[in-house]
Amino acid sequence: MVLWGEICTLSKRKWRSSIIKKDDFLKAGSLFLIKNDVETLKQLGIHMQSPASLMLLPYICLCCNEALNFLEYNLTPDQLSRSSINHTQVRNKLKLFSDRYGKSIKQIKLADSQQDKEFKKKLRFRWMHSWDVHYNLGVFCNAEGHTVGNTQLVSFLLQNPSFTIEENSQGIYEFAVFLGSVLQMISQDLISFEADLQMNENEISMDWLYRDYNTDKNFNRFPDVQDGKELTLFLLHLLSTVNFVGYELPKYIDSKNPWLLRIKYITAYYVNESLKHLVKMEVPYKSSLLEEVENRALFNSSFRSCMIHYGFYNKGVCAVKDEHLQGNPFFGLIESCFEGISPEDYQQSLDKKILRLSKNIENILALSMHRFRPFSS
Repeated sequence: MVLWGEICTLSKRKWRSSIIKKDDFLKAGSLFLIKNDVETLKQLGIHMQSPASLMLLPYICLCCNEALNFLEYNLTPDQLSRSSINHTQVRNKLKLFSDRYGKSIKQIKLADSQQDKEFKKKLRFRWMHSWDVHYNLGVFCNAEGHTVGNTQLVSFLLQNPSFTIEENSQGIYEFAVFLGSVLQMISQDLISFEADLQMNENEISMDWLYRDYNTDKNFNRFPDVQDGKELTLFLLHLLSTVNFVGYELPKYIDSKNPWLLRIKYITAYYVNESLKHLVKMEVPYKSSLLEEVENRALFNSSFRSCMIHYGFYNKGVCAVKDEHLQGNPFFGLIESCFEGISPEDYQQSLDKKILRLSKNIENILALSMHRFRPFSS
């Protein structure tokens, strides 16, 4: 195996086959990216507070799942999670609602129904259940008023519709211990790879606001649409996801960190795919939204495969062309998949795409900041 130090000497110029074999170059590059992502997530785990840290879970699961696959690890029984939460299933939730719309609505209904039952149980008297005086949804926004999370989305991510922080704290703790141990194991095994982390070292204050809702009272934004309440939640989950990645993660991570570009791409792609379901819906600002959804210039199947999985191959074919192979953060992958676009230009375009998706969903939902109050964990 070629050492990363040898590859660093090529960071300012093109790869040459006479120096290092292409497969070795890319294998070492993949290991470097895994090391970078693991160390980035370890730092985020230290500095990011709840509930923001709960929004981070699917991205941690993505890293753990794909790194374990790439490194061909077989975990021993004592290394497996003791929690009922499955890291592969949580990782798959990154696809959001890109599958069938009916399936998505069914999942949303289940989460909403179970959360409703859970919070009704907290009422002091059983006869109060029919009063609809309880809340079953908490929505979080940042100081700028952008929705960046909600409790039913966390329930959806954790594969447990009846999830509540109070009653499932032990399961979450065990799941967190498992993820932390996997990250640490990979970090130690790749100790010879020194990741030059691009992180914000300043302390980030938790300035989120929140508001509680009852989804059966004054919440449905589309009363004239079938399953309007579920459509409202559908868009709320997409908005929470795209805004968390677009507005919150950059506070902790420098734009030069390759992990951030990976996560931004995955988020933009699956939010965009999920919004395709609105083609047959009657919602405000529909034409503007669909125009954005149809703009797929930044999406490429080979690039997507290399963002979701570690390695530089798609269906057995190398996605990096020889003429573009070099020592930049993605080793010529961007230049190979998007001819004529530099990594810097691609990232700027991706950032703009994320902000446009956010703006379109915000226009449709038209959530008010009224009655939001500071959140304290």
